[in-house]
Amino acid sequence: MSIEPGEMQSRLVFQTSSSTIDDVGQPLKTWSDVFECWAAVRPLSAKELYYGQSTRSETTHRIAIRWRPGVSPKGRFV
Repeated sequence: MSIEPGEMQSRLVFQTSSSTIDDVGQPLKTWSDVFECWAAVRPLSAKELYYGQSTRSETTHRIAIRWRPGVSPKGRFV
């Protein structure tokens, strides 16, 4: 997939998660920033799901960045 530099207009932060135990013994998932980069973000599909009286939105995107070490599916972009 070839991306022109002008298409990378979104500034994203890549985060990784870590699990700890809080004061009452419950697992606590925290996210830490690893790096910030420019990216091309393209929406692929979007849908809203209704569960009871709450709404949950789910959107799928294709994110393209320049190659970097340390990017894995266990992380997330925000």
